[in-house]
Amino acid sequence: MDKLSTAAVAQIAELNRSYRASLPEKRQVLDTAWDAVLAERWTLSSLDGLRNEVHKIAGWSSSYGLEQIGTHASALDRLLSVTLRDGVCGDDDRAAIAEAFIDLIAAIRGREFGVEIYTDCGSTTVNNFKHVLLINPTPNYRD
Repeated sequence: MDKLSTAAVAQIAELNRSYRASLPEKRQVLDTAWDAVLAERWTLSSLDGLRNEVHKIAGWSSSYGLEQIGTHASALDRLLSVTLRDGVCGDDDRAAIAEAFIDLIAAIRGREFGVEIYTDCGSTTVNNFKHVLLINPTPNYRD
């Protein structure tokens, strides 16, 4: 296999940097889609809009070395796809989708702060950290 040229390596590094820099914007798009799901009371149409945005993130995140975000996005994408295929969104579906959405947003917020958040271990510390990232997007670390 041929080695990549210096220019190609630089171009890949720039694409990676650009994608990571776009995470706050991607999070905002997800937040807007989530707001639509809630405002429209979990209609299939609103869930499809959320799935479209989540699917994009699932497809690209791992390619840019953001495996945790990609894993959470893929999990949410699968939940949404099954719900859309079945044509009904019951209480259990809503709970699972909401938890997967929180995990994805927490992973994105964590990456914005330069940390990995392991949301699947279920510890109180992790759940509290997820909560802080979701409700306090600009924490004061000077204390």
